[in-house]
Amino acid sequence: MKLVFYDDFRFGALNGDQVVDIWSFLKALGGDSPQEVLRSVMAAFELVTPQLAPLIRASGGKKLESVRLRQPVPRPATYYQ
Repeated sequence: MKLVFYDDFRFGALNGDQVVDIWSFLKALGGDSPQEVLRSVMAAFELVTPQLAPLIRASGGKKLESVRLRQPVPRPATYYQ
C-alpha cells in the first residue's frame, strides 16, 4: 500500500493509476493538520491497514496524472546531532 499526499495535502492511496482520497477515513484517527494525521497513521498503521485495503479497492479515484503529488512529510522536523 502506497500512501501519498496530493494537491493541498490531501491524504490518498495509490490504486493502480488512481489516487484514492482517504483523508476522511484517516482524519478520524485524530489530528487537525496533515502532519498530525500522518503521525496518527504511523502510530496505528497495523490497525488501520486492514480497514483501508477494502476501502481503497472499492473507491474510485483521480487519475495520477491529474493530481500534484506533494512531499511525503508536510512539515519535517529539524534534528540536530
